Formats: sequence, C-alpha cells, structure tokens
Amino acid sequence: MARILSCSAQLAAGPFNATEPSTWTICGNTLHGWPRASLAWDPAGNGRTVVRLGGGIFCDLLGTRELMVAGLYMPPFYNREIISKPAFPNALSAIGTASGQLNVGILAYRPNQPYVIQAQLRVEHEFGRGIVGQIGYAGARGIHLEGQISNLDTPQPQLLPNGQMYFSAQAPLMNPAFSAISIHATAFDSVYHSLNAGLQMTLLKSLRVQSKFTWSKSIDDESIAVTSDFYANESIPTMYNLRQNRGPSDFDCPIAFATNFIYDLPRPASRLAKLVFGGWQLDGTLLAQSGNPFDPIVGFDNANLGSSTTAQGERPDLILGQPLMTGSVQQYFNPLAFSLPAAGTLGNLGRNVLRGPGLLMLNLALDRTIYKREKHSFHMRGEVFNALNHPNFQLPSGTGLFDGTGARLSGAGQITATTTSSRQIQLSARYSF
Repeated sequence: MARILSCSAQLAAGPFNATEPSTWTICGNTLHGWPRASLAWDPAGNGRTVVRLGGGIFCDLLGTRELMVAGLYMPPFYNREIISKPAFPNALSAIGTASGQLNVGILAYRPNQPYVIQAQLRVEHEFGRGIVGQIGYAGARGIHLEGQISNLDTPQPQLLPNGQMYFSAQAPLMNPAFSAISIHATAFDSVYHSLNAGLQMTLLKSLRVQSKFTWSKSIDDESIAVTSDFYANESIPTMYNLRQNRGPSDFDCPIAFATNFIYDLPRPASRLAKLVFGGWQLDGTLLAQSGNPFDPIVGFDNANLGSSTTAQGERPDLILGQPLMTGSVQQYFNPLAFSLPAAGTLGNLGRNVLRGPGLLMLNLALDRTIYKREKHSFHMRGEVFNALNHPNFQLPSGTGLFDGTGARLSGAGQITATTTSSRQIQLSARYSF
C-alpha cells in the first residue's frame, strides 16, 4: 500500500522588494516569504522504491563582496596608469610620464535581489541486497543574477539597415571624462536542466562501489561576477544587446561521470603471509567529464568600443563550410574558420560555441593499519594520482585571432598548459599515539 514518508512546506523569511515574488495570496490570506516544499513517497509501500520531489525559491543575497568589488575602481582613490616600454629594471621611474586613465567601477543603482527557482525529482529503488539505484531530474532558473559589464563608456552606435550596430571611430565616448566605466548589475538570468543517475553496490562484503552520472546543460547571459572567476573569461562586448551574449555558461559541463570503490584485498591463508599481506585495502576514484566551452576572440578593439576595452569579448565572424576543430595541442581549433568583422562592428559568432578538452582522472590508494591498540596505531598508505598518466589539457591560451593591424596571429588555438599534473606517487607512514 502506498504511503507518504515525509511532506513539508514552508515560507522562508527573506528580504522583501516590490519586484520580488515574496508576497503570496493563498485562500484569501496574504503570506510573505519564499515558498519551499518537499515530498517523499513510497508508491508500493514495501520500502524498496521511494519517489522524492521538492522545489522552492531561494534568495542569493548581495553582500559586501559585491559592494567592495564594485567600489575598487573609484576615483580619486584609484587611477590607472599606463606605462609604455619602461626602462629595465627601474620601471617605477616611468610612472611620472605615464598617461593616466580615469576609470570608474560602480554597482547598479537600486539593484534587484537575485533569486533562484529550483526543482528536483528523484526515484530510488533497491534492486537487491546491497544494490540501490536512482535516477532523477534537477533544474534551476536564476533571475536578477549579478554580473559584470566591463565598460559602459563606448561610442553610441548607429543602427545599420541590416540591424547591425556600427561604432564609428570618430564618435566620442558616452562620457569623455572617463576612459572606462564598469558596472556590476543584476540584469542577467540563467537556466539549468540535468538528468542524474546513480548506483551503489556492495558485493561479497568486500567490494563497495558508488557511481554517479550527470547529463546537463547550463545557459546564461553572463557567468562572471568577479574578474577571473573562470579560466575562459567571457566579457560582454556591449550593453546595448545583453541577449546577444546568451549561450552555454563558462562552467557548463554536459557530461560528467564519477565512480569510487573500496576493496578489501583477500587475506592469505598462511599465518606468516597474513602478517605481511593481510589487511590491505585498495580504493580509487575515477572522474571523466566533457570540457568547458569557450570561443575565439578578435584580439584587439576592432569594433571601436574604446581604448580601454581591448578584446572586450569582441568575437569574429564565422565562415561557413570550414571545419571548426582540429583537436591538436598546437592548434586546437581552426583559425581559418573565422574572419575579421568590418571595422566598427561586432562579429556574428555566438558565445561559447566551441568545447575544450575533456578530463579523465584515475586516483588509486593502497593502505593498511599495521598495528592498533587503544592509544597507539601505525598506518601505512601508498597513493597514485593520475594513475593512467593521462594528459588533461586546459582551454587554448591563444584565443586571440588577429593583431592590431588585422594580421592573423600564428599562436591562435594553441594549448600551453594542463589542468592536472602528470602521474605522481606518494608513500606515507603514520604513527598515532
């Protein structure tokens, strides 16, 4: 017989704002708060299958971090000086002749409160003794999320007949008193969907295995709240069309698989051999996942957005019919598949359209407690990190395609670093008392 194992609902108190969904009318009664609910249900009533679902609205409070970051670049306490080819090694002596740039970093006036709508559904089933599987869905919708627009102070664009924006090199900046005005605003949103599956097994009382698999998609308008949040820092080219920046999140990882195991090695029958080889335990973790997204950039201020916005997310034009990826370390993507947009315009390439190298990592450990008493113990352990010695490459460091003259860069698409180390072996012995 089906039965409900648990059920809960609440309105969590939070900051109230006229633009936020914090006021609710139920049966004629006005309630304040952020609604959340959960349910656990045993449809068969035998304790072998459980359906869990839940959801709610969760507030992501703006804190002092956002206020401090937005106020770092505020005159007269901050001023950027550009030094061109200073004499070595006395670079500081060139500051007196440097050209100062008046920069401002601000927080949007009366920002909205960011919040996230989350929902989950999961079914768990016991297939047999020691074997439990689960499958489910998880989704989230972020609203009024905080992000950074690197520069508002660009020339005012003209709208061409084809709908494309044109920034004239002769047009003045919106505010000529400043070279750049960056802003942290709550003008962005996101959406996330995922299929999750897992399996836990205990076999022969000596082997325990736990595995997880996720197939997901994360899309947003902006992933950066603070500069250098992620390796692929995708800046927003212009404030006039934030929707043009919508694409896979910088941290989007469509496929992720992880498993870990613990195996108690068999004890030898011989008493003498048992003293040496008995009691050892082998454990390991395996992680395999797809790479993060990225895209090539023009490499210089081809769109005339302003002198301080060099390569500010300006993407090239896509050439149809050309292969995009090569997969080699020397040239991971094909630079010839992209062309330089017309001066004063932004390219038609979308955000984060390419996918970087995946990751594969296997770690193993062998350990044993040699001696153990109430107040004393001796423990030995050997570990192998990246046991397969698999090279896990970073995203290409050469994402710029052109130099300031429009000529193609020879290092475009080149990968110069890895995300993990090569195989490493570590041995340890520990005496506790």
